[in-house]
Amino acid sequence: MPGCLEESEQIFHFISRELSPATYVNVMDQYHPCGKAHHFEKLNRTLTREEYETALSMAEKAGLSRLDQKDFSLLLQKLGIKKT
Repeated sequence: MPGCLEESEQIFHFISRELSPATYVNVMDQYHPCGKAHHFEKLNRTLTREEYETALSMAEKAGLSRLDQKDFSLLLQKLGIKKT
């Protein structure tokens, strides 16, 4: 969520400590305000690239090792498709 990096960091530490550092975590950047979000200033915007990258960094620092990230070259490799 936009502006919620401190909460995200706490969640990453909880997952790593209470579940397992090998827990698969998908850190998503596609939040788009809709519905009643426009009534809340903090939620009425998309994530910045910096927020997304900071969240990924926080997850790694919390010890999480199985992070799903947007990496299309890795996806292509897994699908056996060569980049042209």
